[in-house]
Order: sequence, then structure tokens, then C-alpha cells
Amino acid sequence: MNLVDNDVIVVVGAGTAGIASALAASRRGEKVILIEKSASLGGAVTRSLIHTLGGIFDSDCNTINEGLTVEFIERLRKADSSTCKRKIGRLWTLVVDPETYGNVITDWVREESNIQLCKESTITHVETRNNSVVEIELLHEGMKTTVRPKAVVDASGNAALVRMINDELVILESRRAAAGLIFSMVVSDRQRFSFPQNVALLRTIRSAVQQSILPIECWSVWFDTGVKQNEVYVKLSVPYAIDQGEADDDSALNEKVHVIRDSLVTFLRNSSLLLPESKIVTGELGVRDGFRIMGEYCLTEADVKNCRSFSDSACRGNWPLEFWDSERGVSLEYLPTNSHYEIPLRALKVCTLNNVWAAGMCLSAEQKAQASARVVGTCWAMGEAVGRAVSNG
Repeated sequence: MNLVDNDVIVVVGAGTAGIASALAASRRGEKVILIEKSASLGGAVTRSLIHTLGGIFDSDCNTINEGLTVEFIERLRKADSSTCKRKIGRLWTLVVDPETYGNVITDWVREESNIQLCKESTITHVETRNNSVVEIELLHEGMKTTVRPKAVVDASGNAALVRMINDELVILESRRAAAGLIFSMVVSDRQRFSFPQNVALLRTIRSAVQQSILPIECWSVWFDTGVKQNEVYVKLSVPYAIDQGEADDDSALNEKVHVIRDSLVTFLRNSSLLLPESKIVTGELGVRDGFRIMGEYCLTEADVKNCRSFSDSACRGNWPLEFWDSERGVSLEYLPTNSHYEIPLRALKVCTLNNVWAAGMCLSAEQKAQASARVVGTCWAMGEAVGRAVSNG
């Protein structure tokens, strides 16, 4: 592939926020290079099997952000009739097959002639001058290419690009949210995994934990019905308390959580709850927080709770402050009915750097504020806002 290497928008990460940034910039006539380290698009939704997408609708099931979000919903519905709205708690979500999600956004990117997609690619060097990124060295298809960007968007989810520039421009909590592993399976009776029928099953699992038949992490196991017949999703949460130097290495935690998964699957098989031919599909370990940028503004927990507005609003958010504590489990703090807060564009602009932005999970925010803003709907809207901003110069 011959890359356009001058005066381009470089987007790092082809998850929700990165896709939205690339699409928004492309539709404004910008040449975009979208860099993804893996072989597929979609980020956590496709690789970690996220099937209920939050942050899209308000309490009355209306979209809280317009623009690409509306088109995104329409494309998903057109691709798969099982895509539907579903109320969880006090808010509505969009239920979607992760595979459908990945196919839809992949096809969408292919339609945009201004986007050059570089999968299985890595950035090897970033050159800055006068507080601007002037060159990016990219390893793509076995060859190194130098790109001279007009602007750069870090949508990696963990501020990977910004850390390459200056690791003093990022923050990481010493006590991080618990990580999650989701896997799907085919069961003999899906109703037994649905509320309120699943209460009895959860009691049985917790009794097995107390008897040391199952690992302690199975105590807080979460079940949810999937989009296919007799499909059930299972979520396991595990502590994620690591120091900054180990932030990119999840190998030990991955090994641990897969042992926990296998124990639970064996228990369910022995209880005749799985069909004999049931195939277990396991997603990647889902990381709920990580490195975040230091922006021109830091979205605070108080901003979210007080439903604050900003003159430079990038988008709206309304998801609860959903924090998965490693010891106490999940806590949810809801906003008032049909209310929302705004994320300022300054929280998506890296401080001291002229042409570097961020969108998605690595926005500039306090930990509890990020616990609300990290959901798919808000990340999609953040990405679009940044794509527009970099296109406006």
C-alpha cells in the first residue's frame, strides 16, 4: 500500500472512538490514516464481546447525540434484524451481535476513499518540534513509512501515542477498576440464566465458591442473554491492581482469568446447563481504565454528577458512574432522569501539544468521571467531535 504521507490526519486505534474520528474527518475532505495494531476493527466491542452498548439513548429512549451515532444505529439495524433497544436498569441500551458490529464498521470504513486503513501496524517513532508532532514512523506490511501529520488523534484506549511523545502527559490510577472477561456459550435453557430465574443459579454458584469448588472470582459472575437463540454471555471480573510499568502486559492476568473461566464452564457442564455441543467463545480481557491524557481540561466526577454544561461542548454523556471495584464489586451512581452532562473539547486536547488530541477511554478525566464516559455511545460521539475539530484546523 502506498500511503499518503503529508498533511494527513493520523488516527491511532480503530475502536469506537477512532472509527468515529476517522469517519468525521474523512467526510470533511481530510485524508486520514487509520492505524490499528490488531487484524480487526471494533476495539473492545468486537474483541471483548460487548453486546449491550450504553450511552446512546436517554431515559425516553431518544438518542442523546446526533450525527454519526444515528447513522451508526441505522446501519446496525439494517445489517441484523436482531439489533434492538433494551432497557437495563434505568437506561436504554442497544443490543448487538459483536460480530455484526465489526462487519458494519469495517464495511463503513471501506466506503470512505479518504481513509487509508493500516491494520496490524505499529508506530515505531514519533518526532516532535515546537510542541507539535511533525513525523510519525510507521511499520506497516513489513516496511517503515514516515508520515507527516496535520493532526494526530490518540484513540488507542490507553494513551499509547501520547506516552511515546511524553509519559509525563498521562496519568494512571494506582488502584484501577477491575478487569472483565466475557465469554458466550450455548445453553439448554436460556431462561435459567435470565433474571429472576437466575437467582437460584447464582446462589448455587456462590455456595460452590464457599465450599471452594469454584474460585472466589465466580462469586460476582454476571449472566446475560445473547442475541442468538439459547446464547448466554458470562462476565467475570478480576482485580487489576498493577503499577505503571506493567500497564501494557496483561499476560499473567489473562492466564488467571482463563483458569477461572474453565472452572466455571466445567461446573455448568456438570450441572447439565450447557448443551453437549456448546461452543465457548471467549473475548479478550476487557480493561475498563488505564492511562488517560492530561488535557487542557480534566472532566471531574462533580461535573458528571452535577450535569455540567460547557461552552466548548464536544458531546453529551448520561451513563451512570459505573465503577467496578476489585474488592467491593460494581457501584452505579445514576444521573437524574433525562439529564446529561457535557464533555468539553478541551478534555480531548492534550495539554502543551498543538496538534495532538485524544478520544474515547483515554480522555482527560478523573477516574469516576471516566467510568461514565468510557461507554460506546459516548466514545462514538467524542470521536466524531475530535474528527470535526481536527478538520477545522
